[in-house]
This record gives sequence, C-alpha cells and structure tokens, in this order.
Amino acid sequence: TRESSHRDSPEHEVGGREVRQIPGVWLDTLNRVKRTLMTAIRTCILVLICAFALAPRQVVAQTDHIDLSSLLPGQRFDFLVGDWTYSFDGGSGKVRYAPAVDGSVIRESLEGQINGSPFAGSSLITHSNQTNEWTQQWIDSFGTHLRGTAEMAEHSESDLPAMVSVFESDGTYFKHVWYDITQDRFETDLLVSSDGVSYRLARRAPYVRVRDTTTVPEHSPPQM
Repeated sequence: TRESSHRDSPEHEVGGREVRQIPGVWLDTLNRVKRTLMTAIRTCILVLICAFALAPRQVVAQTDHIDLSSLLPGQRFDFLVGDWTYSFDGGSGKVRYAPAVDGSVIRESLEGQINGSPFAGSSLITHSNQTNEWTQQWIDSFGTHLRGTAEMAEHSESDLPAMVSVFESDGTYFKHVWYDITQDRFETDLLVSSDGVSYRLARRAPYVRVRDTTTVPEHSPPQM
C-alpha cells in the first residue's frame, strides 16, 4: 500500500514536499564532527582567556625598567633625582640627588658608614647643552677628589643600556656604573683598573628609593 511504502522509504512528505531522511550513519558522523568543533572552540576560548590574563603582567615586566636610549641625552640622569638608601658588604648609607641650574646639574649628597667609620661624599653631575656630554666631579671625607666623564653604554648583565662614569687618579682608573634602572631601584658597580682596560669589581650596591623623605636627614657632605 502507499502507507507502507512511505514507512519503508527514507523519504516522507512535509508540507506537500518530499523530504529525504538522513541515514543514521550520517547523523552519527555529523554529531562527531559537531562535538569535535565544539571542543576546538572551547580550547581556543580558554587559550584566549589565558593570553589576556597573562598579558598585563608581561607588559609590566617589559616596561618597568627605564630605557635610557629612549631619552634625550640631557635627561639620562633624571632617574637619580630623589632620596635613596644603599648598602653593600661593609657599608650602607643614604643619598640625595637634587637637580639644579634648570636640570643641567644634579647634585649628589651622600652620608653613611664604611666598616663602621662615618663617610660622607658629594658630587656634581653636569650636562653640557653644547656638546651633549656629561661630566662628574666627586669629593669625599676620605680626601678623594675625582673628575671624570659620563656616558650611556651597553651593560653585559642587562638588556638595556647603563650610565657609566670614568675617572682616573694617579694611574688608577675607576668606573661607576648605574644599571638595571627602575623608578624605585637601580644597581651600581664600582670597577677598578690599573691600565684602563681590564677592570675588576670592587663594590656592588643596590639603591632603593625612599618614599617617606622625612626619614632622610639633611646632608652635610664635604664642600666642592
């Protein structure tokens, strides 16, 4: 009969039209494809969520350090301005860097102790607008009096450039290196050489910014 033939046929009428039914094996295949696509979509969403969650921390890690090469030559010592504490094996102290002469001079005033003995020092770090060069003059309570030049240079322990002052006194050469610089911390190395070529590390001191300046006493370093 016509009724039985419709039951046995993979086709039936809907709204007066004949519609072919999808065989069961095809339905199974389509369902498997659907499940695979849904799994892939969920995986992509999770990957994107993780990427967005990690991105801010990566940006902070990359931008936390100050890239001196992105600054004008006359601005490359601006990171010093403020009050800091420092420490190294056998010594510690406090230092203030204050701008003067419209920022072309930075005055350093330091006081602390070395192996238990009081120590004070002062320097003038000066920028020339004519030559774009920095010079530094240093004097301390031990009678040291140094004059040198300062410039930006590559640093072997950092991906970013450093500032380096070079001094010479009675055949001994000194390098003072500022590197790993952020808004609230930087590292310094004092290097010594007898020939101006091969240097050895004499002292390494981290500097940490003091936010509460009421804890920093007024400095009275030796006069220039």
